[in-house]
Amino acid sequence: ITIRSLHLPFGTHMYNFCALDAADIKETMRMQKEMLRGAAALGVKYVIAHGGIPLPQTERKKYLAIARENIADLQKAASPFGIHVCVESLLPSCIGRNSKELLYIMSAHPDLRVCLDPNHLFDEDHTALIRAVGKKICHCVYDQLLFQVISEARTNKTIDDDRGILGIASLFQGEGERQDDRFGDGVIAAVCKREF
Repeated sequence: ITIRSLHLPFGTHMYNFCALDAADIKETMRMQKEMLRGAAALGVKYVIAHGGIPLPQTERKKYLAIARENIADLQKAASPFGIHVCVESLLPSCIGRNSKELLYIMSAHPDLRVCLDPNHLFDEDHTALIRAVGKKICHCVYDQLLFQVISEARTNKTIDDDRGILGIASLFQGEGERQDDRFGDGVIAAVCKREF
């Protein structure tokens, strides 16, 4: 068995990248970096991270900046192991609720990536998020729904081929053979192979 990804622990105080309490953040970062060492020993190349649960919502920008800084710090620790931190797309109450927030976080370090969870997207249309962050997506929680979204986008010609997205749809519509699933998620493997 090849383990391709590992989901890091998450919570509202501990394991929350946007927690305000200095002791919580220090312990969170210590434990998450310890998880990186374990992931590296298993040969994992992608760790999935929740951006955080900001409380209260009225200070969202502040929490987003804190999460960005801490996730970038985690990626700095992950890069020597050849591991990408993949920030998961999350519910509207959480950090990473749309492409704007995900791209803001991604801009903190070139090795950061996105884990697409289509079931969490309420703040933005699936195809809009894929179009915006397509090159950064390297993991998907539920690739069957993503396939449906990509297929619909392909039919409606709403996604440009230069993003590599149409190539994904062709792998599942009989226009080519499905490539080796070396990244653990059939749909996203094509993005990784085309873009990285």
